[in-house]
Amino acid sequence: MKIRLLFDCYGCAKEKTLIVSDLHLGYDAAMGFRRQTSLDNMLNTLEQKSQVFERLIILGDVKHELCKIDFQVKKFFERLSDLYESIKVIKGNHDGNLDRIDIPNVKIYPSSGFYERATYFFHGNAYPRREFFASKYCLMGHLHPVVFENGVYNRCWYVIDDFEFNSESKFMKKMSLENAKLERLIIVPSFNPLVEGKSDSYEKSSVLKNIFKYIRINIYSLNGLAAIKRVRLV
Repeated sequence: MKIRLLFDCYGCAKEKTLIVSDLHLGYDAAMGFRRQTSLDNMLNTLEQKSQVFERLIILGDVKHELCKIDFQVKKFFERLSDLYESIKVIKGNHDGNLDRIDIPNVKIYPSSGFYERATYFFHGNAYPRREFFASKYCLMGHLHPVVFENGVYNRCWYVIDDFEFNSESKFMKKMSLENAKLERLIIVPSFNPLVEGKSDSYEKSSVLKNIFKYIRINIYSLNGLAAIKRVRLV
């Protein structure tokens, strides 16, 4: 089953699984906003999607404060645990102490991610495990991709389906690429509309540079295919 881009909620879908990234709960308060509008909007969307999807995967950066686990984060998961039969969360670089949350159907994974049915999921701040190369599809977050359209920056998806591995990097020399099956890597936009992004964030990613030498990026916004970029990372 292929991965679908969900243009109505800045996520992705695989069968009955909804995949989102970079919620950054608490971002409103950190920016000095009085109302937690982004939290309410994200919860409402996830509640609506639970009528269609049975499982939820969050690709990291659930919260914004690096080490703090506040009441808001706990209530967020308690509310969602009643809606989804399974919630899998990958720790991002903002998710310190997140594994202290103890809710029966919420499972926390390290930033290196996990493999599930020909698909690999990870945050993007840490290197994936070997199963990454055995996967047909891979989804990651972390980079908050945006594209410049009509005078403004809009959230978008980076879909990489043509690439050359960087076989000379220290990381890749430890990997076995003889049977690599990877066909497509999707970099998922921030689920939180307030979180800023950069249009060239892929160029700053040491993880991508150590895995790939060359990538072709199909950039999708709500308007469809917005641009195609061919980038030599190394």
